[in-house]
Amino acid sequence: MANNLPPPLNDLWNDIHESIERTYGARTNLSLIRSAIDTLRLTYQSPAAMGAPSFEDEHSRAAYNVAYFPSHAFAYLHLLLRRNLGDVIFDDLRSGPRVVVLGSGVGAETLAVIRWMAEMQNAKFTNTSFLLADRADWLGAALNLFDPLVDQHCKKYQIVLERVQVDLATEDGRKFIDSRVPDADIVFVPSLLTEMITEHTDVQFRENLLQALKPGSRVVLMDHRLPSFQHVSLQWSRDFKVLVHDSHVAGGVVIPPPSAWVIKNLLDGMGKRSPVSSYSMSWSVLER
Repeated sequence: MANNLPPPLNDLWNDIHESIERTYGARTNLSLIRSAIDTLRLTYQSPAAMGAPSFEDEHSRAAYNVAYFPSHAFAYLHLLLRRNLGDVIFDDLRSGPRVVVLGSGVGAETLAVIRWMAEMQNAKFTNTSFLLADRADWLGAALNLFDPLVDQHCKKYQIVLERVQVDLATEDGRKFIDSRVPDADIVFVPSLLTEMITEHTDVQFRENLLQALKPGSRVVLMDHRLPSFQHVSLQWSRDFKVLVHDSHVAGGVVIPPPSAWVIKNLLDGMGKRSPVSSYSMSWSVLER
C-alpha cells in the first residue's frame, strides 16, 4: 500500500488501514460517516465561522479516525524518526517516563511514540506510562481501532495506558491538570492549541499548565502550521527553556494514499472527501 517507505512508517500505515477496515468494514451506515467527514473538513477549514470541531457523536469520531488519525500518526512518527524529534523529547530522561497527552483524541501521537519506542528497543522505555486526556469519549474507538495497534508493544515493554474524559478548558480541566500533570516527565499538546485559540481559552490553559509542571519536565507542542499557532508557540517559549522552537518540514510531511477499501468506501474524492496528501505542521519542545 505505502511504497518506498522505511519499514516502521510503512508498517504503521498498513496496520492503521487494516484496523480501520476491521472497525468499519461491516458497517451499513458508511454514508453517515462520509457526511461527517465533509462536515469535519469544513470545520477545520473555517474555524472562525464553524468553531472548534465537536466529537460528541460516534459518526464525527469515525470521521476523524478515517480522515485524520492515519495522517496524524504517520506525520508524528515521521518527525520522531526522520527529524530526530524522539531523541530531543526523551533525551536524558529517567527510565519509565510518565507521559501525559492533553487533547489526545483517539491517540495518534501516542501510537507514534509507542511505535518509535519499539523501533529504538531501548530498555529505558520499559514501564512507560501514558495518560490520555480529551473532552470527547474515545473509548470505543480506542478499543476497536487503537488498542490492536499497540497491544503487542505494550505487553513487551510493560507500557501502561490510561484514558480520562475531561474538558481541559473548564474548572474540572484545571483540577485535572493540578492533580495529574505534576507527576509527568513529558506533556504532549497535540493539535489542541488551535482549538483553544479559536475558543479563547489558550491563555488560561497555559497558566494552569505552567503552574502544575515540575522543574525539568518537558512540553511538546505539535499543531497545524498556522500563524495563530506560531504566535502562541512564541509566547509559550518565553516561559520555558527552549529545546526546539517552531520547527517544521518545508512543504509538509508527504502522506501516502490510503488503502483501496478506504478510498472506495469513505475517502472517495467526492465533496470534501479527498485523501490528505501532505500535512503541514509545526512543533516546539520546551523544558520547565
